[in-house]
Amino acid sequence: MQVEISEKERRVYRDNQGIELFELISEKDFDKMRSEVDNWRLEKSHEEQWKLGRDLFQQLPSLKKILTKKSFVSVASQLSFKSTLRLAMSQLLGPLEPSKSLPTYYSEALPFSEHYCYQGLTIAMMICLEPSETELEYPFPNTSGSVYFFPVTKEFSMKPLINLKSGLFMLSAFGEQSVLYIEQPNDPLVNKLKKEGYGFGDNLKNDSHPLFFL
Repeated sequence: MQVEISEKERRVYRDNQGIELFELISEKDFDKMRSEVDNWRLEKSHEEQWKLGRDLFQQLPSLKKILTKKSFVSVASQLSFKSTLRLAMSQLLGPLEPSKSLPTYYSEALPFSEHYCYQGLTIAMMICLEPSETELEYPFPNTSGSVYFFPVTKEFSMKPLINLKSGLFMLSAFGEQSVLYIEQPNDPLVNKLKKEGYGFGDNLKNDSHPLFFL
Protein backbone atom coordinates (compact mmCIF):
# COMPACT_ATOMS: atom_id res chain seq x y z
CA MET A 1 0.00 0.00 0.00
CA GLN A 2 1.35 3.40 -1.00
CA VAL A 3 1.27 6.12 1.65
CA GLU A 4 0.49 9.62 0.46
CA ILE A 5 2.50 12.37 2.12
CA SER A 6 0.57 15.61 2.64
CA GLU A 7 1.92 19.06 1.88
CA LYS A 8 1.92 19.77 5.63
CA GLU A 9 4.10 16.70 6.25
CA ARG A 10 6.47 17.77 3.48
CA ARG A 11 6.73 21.16 5.13
CA VAL A 12 7.48 19.60 8.55
CA TYR A 13 10.17 17.45 6.95
CA ARG A 14 11.71 20.44 5.18
CA ASP A 15 11.54 22.88 8.09
CA ASN A 16 12.62 20.43 10.82
CA GLN A 17 15.08 18.39 8.77
CA GLY A 18 13.03 15.27 9.45
CA ILE A 19 9.63 13.84 10.36
CA GLU A 20 8.45 10.98 12.57
CA LEU A 21 5.67 8.85 11.09
CA PHE A 22 3.53 6.26 12.84
CA GLU A 23 1.66 3.11 11.81
CA LEU A 24 3.80 2.43 8.72
CA ILE A 25 4.52 -1.05 10.11
CA SER A 26 1.71 -3.44 11.04
CA GLU A 27 1.83 -5.01 14.50
CA LYS A 28 2.21 -8.46 12.92
CA ASP A 29 5.16 -7.45 10.73
CA PHE A 30 6.80 -5.54 13.57
CA ASP A 31 6.54 -8.46 16.01
CA LYS A 32 8.00 -10.87 13.44
CA MET A 33 10.87 -8.55 12.65
CA ARG A 34 11.58 -7.90 16.31
CA SER A 35 11.61 -11.65 17.02
CA GLU A 36 14.11 -12.27 14.20
CA VAL A 37 16.33 -9.42 15.37
CA ASP A 38 16.23 -10.63 18.99
CA ASN A 39 17.12 -14.19 17.96
CA TRP A 40 20.04 -12.85 15.92
CA ARG A 41 21.26 -10.82 18.90
CA LEU A 42 21.45 -13.84 21.23
CA GLU A 43 24.90 -14.40 22.72
CA LYS A 44 26.32 -11.30 21.01
CA SER A 45 27.75 -8.40 22.98
CA HIS A 46 26.64 -4.84 22.22
CA GLU A 47 29.87 -4.30 20.30
CA GLU A 48 29.43 -7.52 18.30
CA GLN A 49 25.88 -6.53 17.42
CA TRP A 50 27.12 -3.20 16.13
CA LYS A 51 30.02 -4.72 14.16
CA LEU A 52 27.87 -7.44 12.58
CA GLY A 53 24.70 -5.38 12.24
CA ARG A 54 25.45 -3.68 8.91
CA ASP A 55 23.01 -4.67 6.13
CA LEU A 56 21.21 -7.07 8.43
CA PHE A 57 18.29 -7.09 5.96
CA GLN A 58 20.41 -9.46 3.85
CA GLN A 59 20.18 -12.06 6.62
CA LEU A 60 16.71 -11.50 8.11
CA PRO A 61 13.74 -11.98 5.71
CA SER A 62 11.21 -10.13 7.87
CA LEU A 63 13.48 -7.09 8.11
CA LYS A 64 14.02 -7.04 4.34
CA LYS A 65 10.25 -7.29 3.85
CA ILE A 66 9.68 -4.17 5.94
CA LEU A 67 12.55 -2.10 4.50
CA THR A 68 11.44 -2.87 0.95
CA LYS A 69 7.72 -2.33 1.55
CA LYS A 70 6.03 0.02 -0.88
CA SER A 71 4.86 2.16 2.04
CA PHE A 72 8.45 2.82 3.12
CA VAL A 73 9.87 3.33 -0.33
CA SER A 74 7.00 5.60 -1.42
CA VAL A 75 7.45 7.85 1.64
CA ALA A 76 11.20 8.07 0.99
CA SER A 77 10.47 8.87 -2.67
CA GLN A 78 7.97 11.62 -1.89
CA LEU A 79 10.13 13.27 0.75
CA SER A 80 13.31 13.16 -1.33
CA PHE A 81 11.60 13.94 -4.67
CA LYS A 82 13.32 10.91 -6.24
CA SER A 83 11.44 8.46 -8.44
CA THR A 84 14.24 5.87 -8.40
CA LEU A 85 15.68 4.70 -5.09
CA ARG A 86 18.12 2.04 -3.96
CA LEU A 87 18.20 0.50 -0.48
CA ALA A 88 21.85 1.33 0.12
CA MET A 89 22.45 0.22 3.70
CA SER A 90 21.08 -0.61 7.11
CA GLN A 91 22.70 -0.66 10.54
CA LEU A 92 21.44 -2.06 13.83
CA LEU A 93 22.06 0.48 16.59
CA GLY A 94 21.82 -0.02 20.32
CA PRO A 95 23.73 0.71 23.52
CA LEU A 96 27.46 1.07 22.92
CA GLU A 97 30.44 1.00 25.22
CA PRO A 98 33.50 3.17 24.59
CA SER A 99 36.22 1.03 23.00
CA LYS A 100 39.21 1.22 20.71
CA SER A 101 37.14 -0.24 17.89
CA LEU A 102 34.65 2.63 18.15
CA PRO A 103 36.78 5.65 17.19
CA THR A 104 36.05 8.88 18.99
CA TYR A 105 35.41 10.67 15.69
CA TYR A 106 32.52 8.30 15.02
CA SER A 107 30.66 9.97 17.85
CA GLU A 108 31.20 13.44 16.40
CA ALA A 109 28.26 15.23 14.81
CA LEU A 110 28.73 15.15 11.03
CA PRO A 111 26.29 15.19 8.12
CA PHE A 112 24.86 11.67 7.97
CA SER A 113 26.35 10.98 4.53
CA GLU A 114 29.87 11.63 5.87
CA HIS A 115 29.62 8.77 8.38
CA TYR A 116 29.21 6.01 5.81
CA CYS A 117 31.08 4.59 2.81
CA TYR A 118 28.37 5.27 0.22
CA GLN A 119 28.20 8.09 -2.30
CA GLY A 120 24.80 8.99 -3.68
CA LEU A 121 22.63 8.68 -0.55
CA THR A 122 19.48 10.82 -0.54
CA ILE A 123 17.38 10.03 2.55
CA ALA A 124 17.73 8.05 5.78
CA MET A 125 15.23 6.53 8.21
CA MET A 126 15.40 5.27 11.76
CA ILE A 127 12.97 2.63 13.05
CA CYS A 128 12.47 2.38 16.80
CA LEU A 129 12.59 -1.30 17.74
CA GLU A 130 12.74 -0.60 21.47
CA PRO A 131 12.47 2.86 23.08
CA SER A 132 15.27 4.00 25.34
CA GLU A 133 14.49 4.56 29.01
CA THR A 134 16.21 7.90 28.49
CA GLU A 135 14.34 9.94 25.88
CA LEU A 136 16.63 10.64 22.96
CA GLU A 137 16.61 13.48 20.48
CA TYR A 138 15.94 12.93 16.79
CA PRO A 139 16.91 11.13 14.65
CA PHE A 140 16.27 8.52 17.36
CA PRO A 141 12.47 8.09 17.69
CA ASN A 142 11.02 7.23 21.09
CA THR A 143 7.91 5.26 20.15
CA SER A 144 8.13 1.56 19.39
CA GLY A 145 7.43 0.94 15.69
CA SER A 146 7.62 4.59 14.65
CA VAL A 147 9.92 5.70 11.83
CA TYR A 148 11.88 8.93 11.59
CA PHE A 149 12.82 10.06 8.06
CA PHE A 150 15.58 12.64 7.61
CA PRO A 151 17.82 14.05 4.85
CA VAL A 152 21.40 12.80 4.64
CA THR A 153 22.60 16.38 5.06
CA LYS A 154 21.30 16.35 8.65
CA GLU A 155 24.01 16.12 11.31
CA PHE A 156 24.11 12.73 12.97
CA SER A 157 26.07 11.28 15.87
CA MET A 158 26.35 7.91 17.61
CA LYS A 159 27.29 9.66 20.85
CA PRO A 160 23.80 9.34 22.44
CA LEU A 161 24.18 5.53 22.30
CA ILE A 162 27.41 5.38 24.28
CA ASN A 163 26.76 4.10 27.80
CA LEU A 164 23.02 3.95 27.06
CA LYS A 165 21.30 1.25 29.14
CA SER A 166 18.45 0.42 26.76
CA GLY A 167 17.06 1.16 23.31
CA LEU A 168 17.31 -0.51 19.93
CA PHE A 169 17.05 1.08 16.48
CA MET A 170 17.30 0.08 12.83
CA LEU A 171 18.96 2.75 10.71
CA SER A 172 18.61 2.57 6.92
CA ALA A 173 19.34 4.80 3.96
CA PHE A 174 18.14 5.04 0.39
CA GLY A 175 20.21 6.39 -2.44
CA GLU A 176 19.96 7.18 -6.11
CA GLN A 177 20.10 4.47 -8.79
CA SER A 178 23.89 4.79 -8.80
CA VAL A 179 25.31 4.45 -5.28
CA LEU A 180 29.08 4.12 -5.15
CA TYR A 181 31.14 2.28 -2.56
CA ILE A 182 33.79 4.81 -1.50
CA GLU A 183 36.71 4.97 0.88
CA GLN A 184 35.37 6.76 3.93
CA PRO A 185 37.66 6.91 6.99
CA ASN A 186 34.73 7.97 9.17
CA ASP A 187 33.11 4.54 8.69
CA PRO A 188 34.70 1.89 10.95
CA LEU A 189 32.96 -0.80 8.87
CA VAL A 190 34.29 0.55 5.58
CA ASN A 191 35.91 -2.79 4.66
CA LYS A 192 32.75 -4.90 4.98
CA LEU A 193 31.85 -4.60 1.29
CA LYS A 194 35.40 -5.57 0.28
CA LYS A 195 34.74 -8.97 1.83
CA GLU A 196 31.72 -9.24 -0.49
CA GLY A 197 33.81 -8.63 -3.61
CA TYR A 198 33.35 -4.88 -3.97
CA GLY A 199 36.14 -2.41 -4.67
CA PHE A 200 36.16 1.32 -4.02
CA GLY A 201 34.32 3.06 -6.86
CA ASP A 202 32.01 0.13 -7.59
CA ASN A 203 28.26 0.63 -7.89
CA LEU A 204 26.08 -1.26 -5.43
CA LYS A 205 24.44 -4.23 -7.13
CA ASN A 206 20.73 -4.98 -7.39
CA ASP A 207 21.01 -8.47 -5.92
CA SER A 208 22.46 -7.17 -2.66
CA HIS A 209 20.93 -3.67 -2.54
CA PRO A 210 17.44 -3.60 -4.14
CA LEU A 211 16.48 -0.92 -6.65
CA PHE A 212 12.97 0.56 -6.85
CA PHE A 213 11.23 2.53 -9.60
CA LEU A 214 8.23 4.60 -8.49
